[in-house]
Amino acid sequence: MIIKLILQFAVMTAVLAGLLFGLAGTLAWTGAYVLCGALLGGGIAMSAWLVRHDPALLKERMGRGGQEKPPFDRILLPLSNIVLFGWIAAMGLDARWQGTAQCPLWLSLIGGVLILAAFRLVIRVTAENTFATAIVRAQPERGQHVISTGPYAVVRHPMYSAAVIAYAAIPLALGSRLGLLGIPLPVLVLAVRVLFEEGLLREQLPGYCDYMARVRYRFVPFVW
Repeated sequence: MIIKLILQFAVMTAVLAGLLFGLAGTLAWTGAYVLCGALLGGGIAMSAWLVRHDPALLKERMGRGGQEKPPFDRILLPLSNIVLFGWIAAMGLDARWQGTAQCPLWLSLIGGVLILAAFRLVIRVTAENTFATAIVRAQPERGQHVISTGPYAVVRHPMYSAAVIAYAAIPLALGSRLGLLGIPLPVLVLAVRVLFEEGLLREQLPGYCDYMARVRYRFVPFVW
């Protein structure tokens, strides 16, 4: 299983690298190497942690293709992919047109560290919540219940908090001003998905309404 996961992350990283370097028209882009390395390393670390500590959750997440998606995810998940790829493509073109491939190394390293911090938060979230699957659904067959400890005591969707950190880190690693301006686009798609997800959980997960009353913020503390 771990070999399969590593291969999946390697393929995704190779696709990302091809997109970035191809659109930038150069291989001399340190930030792109930093970004791809951080994504690959973080993904492998997360997979290794799940294999060792929660193989049931890993199996659940890897089997997401056979799961019935809620109606909102049939639209929002493809939309999210389109927005993400379009955003990353724009940063590749930004490097070609504006010369941002020559951004300072220290800025790229800050982005890489933030990427790794986002993966660390994901690991912390999965350690606290074995029901954190990729497809939003109630899981009575796994004895799902409301999780309100750890990161879930601060925000209701800490996995999405990790995504927001990653979204902020990507244009920093690539040194793309255009990418920084585009951060609200993937975050907006994420926010819309959260609203639909909470509607489903209120209906299907006992105690979730009380949890929402106790924990005010969704994924950005003191903001939303």
